[in-house]
Amino acid sequence: MTIEGSNMGEQPIFTTKAHVFHIDPKTKRAWIPASSQAISVSFFYDSTRNFYRIISVEGTKAVVNSTVTCNMTFTKTSQKFGQWSDVKTGTVYGLGFPSEGDLNKNSKEIFDCTDGNWQLRNLYPAVDRVHIAHCLALHLETTRT
Repeated sequence: MTIEGSNMGEQPIFTTKAHVFHIDPKTKRAWIPASSQAISVSFFYDSTRNFYRIISVEGTKAVVNSTVTCNMTFTKTSQKFGQWSDVKTGTVYGLGFPSEGDLNKNSKEIFDCTDGNWQLRNLYPAVDRVHIAHCLALHLETTRT
């Protein structure tokens, strides 16, 4: 029998609603709608593997499945739109919010970047310390080689 505690495995941290887009891989300029309407975009932290993930599903199709890395940056490109690039999958994701206030609120809570590192300090201070330590370890590991 396995008993899972609340600090084990992937835990939801935050969910918001947004229209999801992918950049056209051919032109690298045009946005292609990945969702037909505003859908839930959820942010998770996996305590066993010490990483964050962004997931969004419409129906049975995952339209976002992005592992957050230390060098990712969320960029606000207009009053209601922001984007990030997932180097692991080669996908550029975009999120469209209904208002500038929604984008600002969500980017402040989730995408608060300091020196290019994604932080979640407003939601989960203990997780943030783990994330900073993980990013530092990755940085030290890459600078040694």
